[in-house]
Amino acid sequence: IPLEEGTYFIVDLLESEVYSDEGEKLGILEDIYNTGSNDIYVVKNEIGKSILLPGIPDVIKNVDIENKKIIVHLLKGLV
Repeated sequence: IPLEEGTYFIVDLLESEVYSDEGEKLGILEDIYNTGSNDIYVVKNEIGKSILLPGIPDVIKNVDIENKKIIVHLLKGLV
């Protein structure tokens, strides 16, 4: 099914590496929760700690499905 630009199937995003826009690896995308207003991206780092990121344009800056890589901008207070 063709999707609109900027929308993705959750299964295509899972297990993507997540990096900050400053180049820091934050972890692997483990799950995505739909809350109604926006999705919540669950990123697990190498020591098992989860980071919850809102799936909004101010945070999710780039999604590269082919290379399984997501770039995010960490707003003040998120982490």
